[in-house]
Amino acid sequence: MSFALLFSAFGYGLRHGFDWDHIAALTDISSVEKSKKRAFLLSSFYALGHAAVVMILGVAIILADFTVPESIDTTLMYFIGFSLIALGVWVLTGIFLQGRNFRLKSRWMLIRDGLFKGLKRIRRTSSGRSISVEHSHGHEHERDFELHDHPHGAKVTDSSHRHVHKHELLLDNESISSPTAIGVGVLHGIGVETPTQIAIFVATTQATGKAGGLLILLFWVVGLIIANSAIALLSIGANDWLRTHTVFYRVLAAIIGIVSVIVGILVLIEKDGILPAF
Repeated sequence: MSFALLFSAFGYGLRHGFDWDHIAALTDISSVEKSKKRAFLLSSFYALGHAAVVMILGVAIILADFTVPESIDTTLMYFIGFSLIALGVWVLTGIFLQGRNFRLKSRWMLIRDGLFKGLKRIRRTSSGRSISVEHSHGHEHERDFELHDHPHGAKVTDSSHRHVHKHELLLDNESISSPTAIGVGVLHGIGVETPTQIAIFVATTQATGKAGGLLILLFWVVGLIIANSAIALLSIGANDWLRTHTVFYRVLAAIIGIVSVIVGILVLIEKDGILPAF
C-alpha cells in the first residue's frame, strides 16, 4: 500500500471534519461553556464519540460487509434538519426579544430547558437556573418583633408570628454533561455514514484487502479528529472576544440563525450537497 493512499485517506478525514454539521455542533458545544478547559474537553468527547461510531461501522463494513439501513440514515437526516430549523428560529426570536442580553445556547441545552418547563418551581436567573422552595414556620421574639428581609403575609401585632422563607438551589445554566457530548457525536457519526461513504470503504477493501482497508479507515479517523480539534480551539478562542462585543455578537448570532434555517431546509429537501465544502 502506498503512502499516497494513506495520506489521501487522512486528507478526506480532515476535509470531512470541517463539514457544516461538525462546525455547527462543535461551536454549539463550546459556546455555552465558561471554562475553556471544559469546553475543549467536551468538544473532544464529541469528536471521540463521532470517531468511535465511524470506526465501528467502518470495521463492520470492511470485515462483515455490513451496511447501515437506509431508513436509519433517512430518519436521522430529518431529525438533524428539523433541529437546525428550530435552532435558527429560536436564535432569531431570542435576538428580537432579549436584545443585548441574548446568548447562544446549545440545541441539546434547549431540549433540556424544554423538559424543565414542566416543573413550575424552576425559574430563570441571571446566574443560571434555580429551584425555589417556599415554606413557613413560626417563632417567637422575647420583646418587640424584628424586621426581616423576607416578606410577611400580614402585619404582626404580637410576639408570635410566622415567616415564609424561600430556599434556592442554583443550577449551572451553561454546562452539558460528558455523556451528552459523546451522544451528540454518536448521532452525527451514524448520520454521516451515507451510502457514498460506505461504497468508498468497500471499494478500498476490494483494492487493498481488509487489512489495508482498516489502515485507511484509521488514517481517515485521525484526520477527522484533528479537524474537529482545530474547530474547537478556534471556537473557544473567539468566545471571550465575542461576549464583550455585543453588537457584533448579535449580528453573528443572526447570521448563524439564518444559515441554520437555510441548511436545515436544504437537509430536509436533500439538497445540502450544494453547500460549499472546506
